[in-house]
Amino acid sequence: MNQSFKGNFAPFIFIDMGLLFSGFWIIYNFFEASSIVDSPFHTASLPLALGIAYMIFTFSDSYRNWERKSVKDLMYSVVFSMTILGLFISLGIVFTSWFTFGISYLMFSISLQTLLLLLVRLIAWSLIRKRAIKRIWLIGNDDSKMHHFLEQNEGWYRIYGSSHSMDENILTKYGEETDALLIDSSFSAKEKVEMVQLATKYGKEILVIPELYELGIQGAETYQMEDTIVYSIQPFHIHPVQQLLKRGMDVIGSMGLILLTSPLLILLLWLIPLTSPGPALYKQQRLGMKGKPFWIYKFRSMVADAENKTGPVLATVRDPRITPIGSFIRATRIDELPQLFNVLKGEMSLIGPRPEREYFVKQFNKQFPDYHHRLEVKPGITGLAQVHAKYTTSAEDKLRFDLAYVKNYSFLSDWKILILTLKVVFHREQAQGVDMKDSMKSVGEKRAIH
Repeated sequence: MNQSFKGNFAPFIFIDMGLLFSGFWIIYNFFEASSIVDSPFHTASLPLALGIAYMIFTFSDSYRNWERKSVKDLMYSVVFSMTILGLFISLGIVFTSWFTFGISYLMFSISLQTLLLLLVRLIAWSLIRKRAIKRIWLIGNDDSKMHHFLEQNEGWYRIYGSSHSMDENILTKYGEETDALLIDSSFSAKEKVEMVQLATKYGKEILVIPELYELGIQGAETYQMEDTIVYSIQPFHIHPVQQLLKRGMDVIGSMGLILLTSPLLILLLWLIPLTSPGPALYKQQRLGMKGKPFWIYKFRSMVADAENKTGPVLATVRDPRITPIGSFIRATRIDELPQLFNVLKGEMSLIGPRPEREYFVKQFNKQFPDYHHRLEVKPGITGLAQVHAKYTTSAEDKLRFDLAYVKNYSFLSDWKILILTLKVVFHREQAQGVDMKDSMKSVGEKRAIH
């Protein structure tokens, strides 16, 4: 695999800015008559528009992790980013004097720029993919879990084979035909160290699913104590100053979103009881920061009293309890809108780990000793796990996202998650329930050593 294509595609920033500039220039010259629009090339309008575009493209992950994206995702990311850019500039034209060009000029420019970006992305993706496919060798005792882990990357990762262990014979026999080794989480720390040392000896990249406690090492500072190097590992928490900024964002954001979505809120309050017997809203007790219980509000997406007979159970794919309207509002996350009032009350945040019921928290605490760390922050309407995982993602893998969010929190990361949440709203598969059947693809055609 050509390592120059790994992970970060930051050089495309300059290509994108050039294409956006070209789109503005072509459309301006197409109009010809300067009386239609004032030239953005003689004012601050163009640099401002390009600056906004840079922020939107960066926050929407346009320059990272192409190896995890299909061409459909890549194209969607462009269309989404350009739509947001058009909305921002339109608001600037209507409510400020920052932009000297008109709405019609903007619409033509955005359309042309989107087509140019899509064309260049498609060409680049096709060329890069031919050289950047990574051949993976799986090492572990749970092949189905590892295949599930790589399922979303089938376009960029090719599973070459698997084994229950790793030794020099395997590396010698298949080393030349593989690019990286993936170790599952079933091995002991000692075994992982030995495998990493062996892979390093043979010059192979090694991918390790981190243990939950290992996420706490992220960002650890290196200190020297006498003649010894040590890591300073801080607890999972958010600094008080960051908490204050986060609360300000929550209050302003929740109030604004309540006003913006008020017509939809009123419509659903009328429509849900009309199509399914029962109230439009329902409340359920969840655990918040430090394990404090509170009542969460949601639009009802299931039949009334859905858990009377079953008790607390997670929703499943094609769950018969979900109503027709419920299926739509769950897929688009609209059912979570009433939680804006939880945010306004201070019980939740816009961004954070999803709040869970005490019944499941007790189970997860027994299963995952590090689960309690996610209760060090306020729960959120959306979070890192919601934009990168699916409902079908395991509880352990979602917990990894939650702990990574707490450990690496920043004010900008919250804004990034908000923008990515808008993208997720249109990805219906990410809002499906837990698949109770084994949907893993057969690996019979792939070679395996047991």
